[in-house]
Amino acid sequence: CFFLCSLLPIGMFFWMFREGLESSAPVELLGYLGAYLATGLGCIAFHQFVLLPLLYVIIVRKNPIPYHINLLPAILTAFGTSSSAATLPATVRCAEESNHVNRCVTRFVLPLGMVVHMNGGTFYLPLSAIFLAQLEGIDLGLAETVVICVTAILLLISAPATAGSGNPVYLLTIMAAAGINRPQFISLFLSTEWL
Repeated sequence: CFFLCSLLPIGMFFWMFREGLESSAPVELLGYLGAYLATGLGCIAFHQFVLLPLLYVIIVRKNPIPYHINLLPAILTAFGTSSSAATLPATVRCAEESNHVNRCVTRFVLPLGMVVHMNGGTFYLPLSAIFLAQLEGIDLGLAETVVICVTAILLLISAPATAGSGNPVYLLTIMAAAGINRPQFISLFLSTEWL
């Protein structure tokens, strides 16, 4: 298993290298990929550092910075494991011990949020589907975009709380729901999915 995992980056590099050689404009393709990653990371950063603190200020009427600093062990665990299930014990501990949230609230809300609250994937999968459709030269209308977003939400609610829980399969399902079958640039998604 370790041997196969150590070969994965090499295989992914050569798969991407082949895509670049087959592309008529590899530099332009890298520019598109950079814009795609910047958009995805920008959406997640806006959500984490602007929208959620703003909601905290509006609802709780307190400074969100000390609350988030107290959640730092859970945030680092989430970053290291990429799994909300693995992060749940650290999140409960930080909420109860550091932020003094009522135990009844944490024991009900946090496990429910672990399963349903998949914001990163909900941003990332529709963005990926739209990006791949644009690379294919497919113009998506409002109906297709809504189908992509609703399908992504429903799939991610049912997704397990594990790292990378079926994202390539979910992406293909989302694209098929919008009428995009057999995308040829799927390897671009696979090369950035871990991020």
